[in-house]
Amino acid sequence: MSSIEQELASERRAIEELDRRVSTGSSRLIAVAKEQGQAYRELARLRVGSLATGTAVADSVTSALDAVEEPVTALLQARSRAGETLAHDLDAAEARRTELETQRSAQAERLDAAADAADAAEARTQARLDSDASYRAQRERTHEAERVAMHAEEKAARSEQELEEKGRAYRRDPLFMYLWRRGYATERYRAAPLFRWLDGRVARHAGYLDARLNYARLLEIPVRLREHAGGCRKLAEAEFEALRELDEQARKADGIPALEAEEAHERTELEALDGRLEQVAADIQALLDERQKRAAGEDEPYQQAIELLADGLRNEELVTLHRDAAVSPFPEDDVLIGRLSTLQKEQQQLETAGQELKAALRQRRDHLRELESMQAEFKRRQYDQPGHGFEDGALVATVLANVLSGVLRRDALWRVLEQQSRYRPPRTNTTFGSGGFGRGSPWGGGPRPRGGGGPRGGGFRTGGKF
Repeated sequence: MSSIEQELASERRAIEELDRRVSTGSSRLIAVAKEQGQAYRELARLRVGSLATGTAVADSVTSALDAVEEPVTALLQARSRAGETLAHDLDAAEARRTELETQRSAQAERLDAAADAADAAEARTQARLDSDASYRAQRERTHEAERVAMHAEEKAARSEQELEEKGRAYRRDPLFMYLWRRGYATERYRAAPLFRWLDGRVARHAGYLDARLNYARLLEIPVRLREHAGGCRKLAEAEFEALRELDEQARKADGIPALEAEEAHERTELEALDGRLEQVAADIQALLDERQKRAAGEDEPYQQAIELLADGLRNEELVTLHRDAAVSPFPEDDVLIGRLSTLQKEQQQLETAGQELKAALRQRRDHLRELESMQAEFKRRQYDQPGHGFEDGALVATVLANVLSGVLRRDALWRVLEQQSRYRPPRTNTTFGSGGFGRGSPWGGGPRPRGGGGPRGGGFRTGGKF
């Protein structure tokens, strides 16, 4: 996590430097356009009274350029003030993020301490209970009751399966099922003399009386066994509840619920800090997008200023002035024409360099987003959680460095982290006492995994199985 954060800080500094260079280039483009206008003014003043240009043209050129100068200056001044406000907001947001990250680091340590305290307390309580003779006796009774109940349930299930298999032959015999449904040879049998005589003939022919006794026993045995299994299960549940009550009483006596509540509180605080960090990051991203837009000259005031200057320099009379000055014999004209030529070349160079810087800035921004995504995924997988570590730290560091430098894809990092991920061995045994019957465990109740395992879902804690 620290390596990713360091790379994030480095990438942000690089982006800030690129933003500054792009902004400097954009500002210089404005300055070049204004210098071009100033050169044309000087050229117009030199040409006043000459046969090639005339006073009217010179005055027209000067007036046109002066008309552009005032709104451009106003736009750039307003833009500068907005830029100062943006820079102030961005500095404040970055300071807030730094403060929150410091708080998060301290909060993570508090959470680790709270989790460790709860784990240690549970381990001590389990050791105390394990040495208590009455507790051990209740635990043995619970295990024995559970064993008997499971055996009875298995026996009932086998009997029900046997009914399904052996009863198939009876159910497929139409004569038997006819007499069975009519209740023949039972108190509920009702029939007229003729039908009673006919049913008797059928019963003797099909051997129904013996078959009925066998089928009745076949039906009765699963019912009896299921009733017995139900009684055994009730006894097992009663013994289990008694054992769980002993566990809960011991936990309360040793203050474990309070320690777990403290751990839950510290986790809530950490999650709240993460939420605030996400919001600050979103605010900073919006400010950075605005700064990049301004640095690249894509904001509306800059575009308006450029368009006004371009319109002023596209004046037909300027073209005529430039052409006449280029062929005039006056050395002053040559100096100004050379200056305009130099400014035009600089403008082209600035535009080319600006495109290259913007391309580099886009790459840097993509890399920054990738790093921020890695940071979020790292947190989502809880690799930064207390008690978490990696078996081969050197391998993880090497793979991470290669991912950050672009040599490896980040899928390789997640594979290595999954393979190397290790949790601190817990002192609490989640299958201790009433936790070992597959009905949830009162032990290790914190939501954060302690020991080799993922986080428990919801409020139902599956501490183990019987």
